[in-house]
Amino acid sequence: MDPVNPLNGLAELLRKRIAATATAKRDGGRSVQRGDPHQTETLERPGIDTLRNRVVEAINAIDPDDPAQKNKALRLFIENTLLWQFGSGILNDPGFSDLVADVQSALEMDPAVCAQLSEIMGGKHLAGE
Repeated sequence: MDPVNPLNGLAELLRKRIAATATAKRDGGRSVQRGDPHQTETLERPGIDTLRNRVVEAINAIDPDDPAQKNKALRLFIENTLLWQFGSGILNDPGFSDLVADVQSALEMDPAVCAQLSEIMGGKHLAGE
């Protein structure tokens, strides 16, 4: 199976869950708008192959004997996907770490997502499987 196809699907799922989370927070009155709402980012994001390479490099850097390897790998996937989708400016958002943790928790609850991520990661099994 081509590893790009599941990555595209997971990236789309991640975008939908983030949008739902953002909408829920905004509707709950907890979201604060920052910056110029009329300003648009003119930089294009790198291609999906660049994202895949970044994720693979980051995951390969994790010590295989690390007991938290699975959680770290999933977190790296989420962080890199968010950075790829929304740009490096998202790192300045004080809620970025909480967002990553929320998305990670949601993804860990879905066995199908864990199976797809495991396949992308070369058979390493994630929490929830």
